[in-house]
Amino acid sequence: MSKSIETPPESRYFEGMSARAIDRMRAQIARGTATADLKAKFEAAQKAVDQVSNYAARLYIEAVRVKHNRGMGKGEIYSVGVMVDAEGKVSSFKSNIREGIGDGDLVEYSGAGFLGAEIVRPTRYVAFSVSVWESDQKARDMAAAIEEILKSNDVKGISRDIATAAGANAEVASLVERGVGLVSDLVFGMLKRNGDDQLFMQDGSVTKEQAFNLRPETVDQRYARVRFNIDRVTLD
Repeated sequence: MSKSIETPPESRYFEGMSARAIDRMRAQIARGTATADLKAKFEAAQKAVDQVSNYAARLYIEAVRVKHNRGMGKGEIYSVGVMVDAEGKVSSFKSNIREGIGDGDLVEYSGAGFLGAEIVRPTRYVAFSVSVWESDQKARDMAAAIEEILKSNDVKGISRDIATAAGANAEVASLVERGVGLVSDLVFGMLKRNGDDQLFMQDGSVTKEQAFNLRPETVDQRYARVRFNIDRVTLD
């Protein structure tokens, strides 16, 4: 059974750092301009992170609060996650529909939360998106439709562009962020064409160094407040 990976103590060094700050330190060390103390701590933390490789990065959506200013009565609510890494691996899942959800209602997913996306053995950089939708139509297999999109030539092309990218880490990061945006647009476009309304959308990205020190995040937007988390789990 998969379980969360314990955070290597040395990796606490990266806690609270942005991806750019980590890259700047890495560049200083490469140029030989970093202090001996900074170099030693950074390299010890980096070694601890790099030793963890046989794992999966999972995007969990834990809870959704539909806000009072929505003003649309009772509806059917579901969530969608998307994740892309720097090798072009793509994942996206849709939750089951919760019916009879009105203004102010809380949708909580059991266990760790709804698994919105999963990347097995991700590269150093992962981008993601979290969205919440309202549907007034039943008996539609949107999960199968999303799966078809992930198999499409459009997504294959995005994955190929990311996987073949060369150059600096910043260039790869930009491609991954663009990739998750393009994949999300394909998925969201299909949902909107089916008459579903988007209540919430948040995207983001995380490096491997940051991923070992993340905590659940809550984002408050006009129509919904959502708590989500990125976890690292062992592979069976």
